[in-house]
Amino acid sequence: MSNQAAPKKLNIQTMTKIALLAAIAFVLTIDGIFRLRLPIFPTFLAMDVSDIPAVIGTITLGPIAGVWIMGIKNILDVLVTGTNSAGIGSLANFIFGCAYILPFGYIYHRLNRSTKGFILGALAGTLISTAIAALINYYMLIPAFAYIFGGMDRVIGRGTDTNANISTLFTLVLYAIIPFNLLKNTLVSLGSFVIYKAFVPLMAMLAKKQ
Repeated sequence: MSNQAAPKKLNIQTMTKIALLAAIAFVLTIDGIFRLRLPIFPTFLAMDVSDIPAVIGTITLGPIAGVWIMGIKNILDVLVTGTNSAGIGSLANFIFGCAYILPFGYIYHRLNRSTKGFILGALAGTLISTAIAALINYYMLIPAFAYIFGGMDRVIGRGTDTNANISTLFTLVLYAIIPFNLLKNTLVSLGSFVIYKAFVPLMAMLAKKQ
């Protein structure tokens, strides 16, 4: 009887941890407090570190849990905060966040949850997520954004306002999308690493209980 109850208890514990981390991630998306628009990037690119709880979830619970945290965070963001981009921003955040989390989680756990695994995983996640962000923005997201909000010239113009070198879709990706995602993923990596190093015993205990 007790053997049958154990998996159910474990699932509830895992779901509770995912929900808590997703709630923290959602709080970190609050515009004007934790989510900021930097003057060096177009206004439709908002900088935040709300992916950190998903990275912590990936460390303690595994990559799939990290994906769940990313998904719940973005659903809450749309439902509670609303969207001024027809959901494109939240969709992009989810896709690029998962593109970071999955390679990070694979390498980190493959290398026995070591500091080396963290650093290599974070590097791989940063590069892969940034590359995917560049491709998807170029071929899908920016064209969709332009279609909804008045044309490509208008979107590119928002880039030109912050960087005179931006005059085409390609230069928008080159001078805005790629640097933005490199900076964001670097900040997420550094923030996660600080938490990781500060709470290694706690994270090891949480992971051991899974």
